[in-house]
Amino acid sequence: MLRALAAVLLAATPAWGGGVLDIVTTSTDLKALVEAVGGERVSVESLAPALHEPHTVDVRPGQLARLKSAALLVRVGLDHEPWLGRVLATVNDPRFAPGGPADLDVSRGIDLLQAEMLAPYRGARVVVYHDSWPYFARRFGLVIVAAVEPIPGVPPSPGSLASLTARMKDARVPVLIVEPSSNRSVANRVASSSGARIVTLITSVGGDPDASGYVELFELDVRRLADAFAAAR
Repeated sequence: MLRALAAVLLAATPAWGGGVLDIVTTSTDLKALVEAVGGERVSVESLAPALHEPHTVDVRPGQLARLKSAALLVRVGLDHEPWLGRVLATVNDPRFAPGGPADLDVSRGIDLLQAEMLAPYRGARVVVYHDSWPYFARRFGLVIVAAVEPIPGVPPSPGSLASLTARMKDARVPVLIVEPSSNRSVANRVASSSGARIVTLITSVGGDPDASGYVELFELDVRRLADAFAAAR
């Protein structure tokens, strides 16, 4: 992905007149990567903050104006940004349409490989608070049994929580994955009733002091998850 990004930036620089490239990303992760590749040749803004509800991002008018004048939009792709379609419809610029000249979808050509640190836990069952970890789970060979909030943004009913914790006990789910934005009170009830351990994974660069860069973000999340699995044995 870094190689593709570097190639795009090199190709875009002459067309932009040799000045600083104005680039918009959909996450602080991508912002950090673009800045690492582009250095002083780029000015980058992320539409999404480091911590946010994974399915909803409130884009400000100033950010829309920045996007309209940007040379490039860098996005995660796949189904990671369900909110982006509304933003692009508002901007109404064909340059940012999928495959357009100003669109960089970093998911293209990605080949998910097996983990090192989480390899001993391949096939382990987990429950997630939000259904926002399918690619992470596939990358590391985890099995997502259920989500605490099966419908994003809709709090679970007492009946659904009781059913969930019973399933977790039956399946011997050792870990409950939550995000910093998750309702901790609900998560604690699920963990207490099921016996699972809570592990908080950070969703974006800057969401934790130890997640200062993209690589550091994954190192932190993988380490936290491995520690939780080890403690649950």
